[in-house]
Amino acid sequence: MPYTIALNESNASRRIVYLWCVGSNGTTPATGEQGGQPTFSLAGGPTISTSSTLRAWNSGQGEYYLVLTQSEASVVGQGVLRFNSGTALETSTPFQVVAY
Repeated sequence: MPYTIALNESNASRRIVYLWCVGSNGTTPATGEQGGQPTFSLAGGPTISTSSTLRAWNSGQGEYYLVLTQSEASVVGQGVLRFNSGTALETSTPFQVVAY
């Protein structure tokens, strides 16, 4: 089930999407990804870089989060947040922007 974000949500804590990153060996958590630059696509649009960077939630376990900007949550539809680096395999997390 994707994360649900309200259209044009003004509260930043309600625009958070979590990612779990695995190291490039495929077995260990990716522990050094804070500050990485994810990409996302929304409502079938092109894949673009987000204005935000990854923040550590529990980096020792490979858990990170991203706070989408209000403008990044300004289109209704399903989206996917993606991240990969030289030390982490590609990961993706679905989210959905809804109008309520």
